[in-house]
Amino acid sequence: MEISSSVRILSSTKGLGGRDQDPIVPTNSEAPEKMKLKQFEGLFGDLEQFSYPKVELEQYPTGLRIASRMLFTRIHMKT
Repeated sequence: MEISSSVRILSSTKGLGGRDQDPIVPTNSEAPEKMKLKQFEGLFGDLEQFSYPKVELEQYPTGLRIASRMLFTRIHMKT
């Protein structure tokens, strides 16, 4: 699996007129391979959790530290 050189996080929110929108949270120009764990935590810090998670779909929220550690580890894995 190839990791793109720019990390983008999508979050569904209600836009004007009540329509769903998927805004892109831009990152700095630094390549993900050079980012520190704290920078990944910052990417996830402003995202909203599920308002009404559906247990039958296993929509459990993943904590900030776990999500950032997963992404950080995946990007820095040696293949």
